[in-house]
Amino acid sequence: MAEQDVAARRASSSPSLDLVARAGRDRLSGSGDFGPASNTSRSAMLGVELTVPVFTGGARSARYDGARASAEQARAEEDAARRRIVLQARAAWLSLASGAERVEALAAGERASLQRVEATRLAHDNGERSTLDLLQAEADEARAALALLEGRASLVLDRLRLAAAAGALDEDELARADALLEPAGTH
Repeated sequence: MAEQDVAARRASSSPSLDLVARAGRDRLSGSGDFGPASNTSRSAMLGVELTVPVFTGGARSARYDGARASAEQARAEEDAARRRIVLQARAAWLSLASGAERVEALAAGERASLQRVEATRLAHDNGERSTLDLLQAEADEARAALALLEGRASLVLDRLRLAAAAGALDEDELARADALLEPAGTH
């Protein structure tokens, strides 16, 4: 739009030569004291019109310069937006790639915590571990489960950021993200 404004400003400050044509037909009819009457006239005109702008104290050139500056600003903003989108897409991709590995590690940590809880519970039942040891193992397992959920949520957000940066964020992508965030027992 800014470039079109520049072109329009440039055209308004330049001489222009236009072909002008006009055709018309007028018909008048009626009746009076002396009877009915009608009159028809036709006109046609064809010509060339030269428009030469006069000097307006620099207002036209100032508007043209302003339009050029606006066009340059719009191009710079477009370039900045393009660079920002590329950086966002790259960051989302890297985060997504490392996030998947992080979620795998957190899942392994949660499995290890569950095994520790079971071993501690068995040792507690046999009198080899205290209740405090069992509570500590259960707290560690809860922290591992929370970390895994946070990692999965972060991974889903990274997928959404990547889709948004790629311009592919739609209802289907949001539905897939929603399905990934649902607890395992509700499917």
